[in-house]
Amino acid sequence: MSVGTTVIAVVGTAMGTWLGTRRLSLPLALTRRLGWKHVETGMRKVMKELRVDNFTPELIVGLGRGGAIFGGLLAGNIGLVPLQLLDRVPPKQGEKKEVRLCGELVGSPRVVLLVTGECIRGDSLSLAERKLRERYPDATLRSVALVVRRQATHEPDIACYTGRLTPPWRLSPDYLYDDELLQVGER
Repeated sequence: MSVGTTVIAVVGTAMGTWLGTRRLSLPLALTRRLGWKHVETGMRKVMKELRVDNFTPELIVGLGRGGAIFGGLLAGNIGLVPLQLLDRVPPKQGEKKEVRLCGELVGSPRVVLLVTGECIRGDSLSLAERKLRERYPDATLRSVALVVRRQATHEPDIACYTGRLTPPWRLSPDYLYDDELLQVGER
């Protein structure tokens, strides 16, 4: 790791702590595309962080397509943790953006982990957290993202990487992010 990358990682970690977000790693700050090895590294770091904090989810909720992938990997590697999915619905013109449930939420978990692949602005993450707090008011809720963009105004509790990074599952220009979903609603 270069001195510049180390400085970026230290400053990013300090800022993340100051903002209330734990950024687990920032060595890819100057890279554009993540590989599957980065996903594995991020997943292992999240699992370690959850163990250190003695946070054992009884339910993992994946937010969007990236959350389904990253959340599914975490659910499978943490143990037999149920996985539920929430997905974003592109708004029609004049409609408010919303997070729609894709299926029925299970049981009454006391500990819930919300997972997203990419946190671009944080709007969907904020809406999903609010929906989960309404559904499970007594549960302890934490959130995780593989990638957080710097312009995010609402961030997860744990972020693996920060910057303008592309996850390995985005292979096509048809894979839309939140800001692009808003544009779909305007067409």
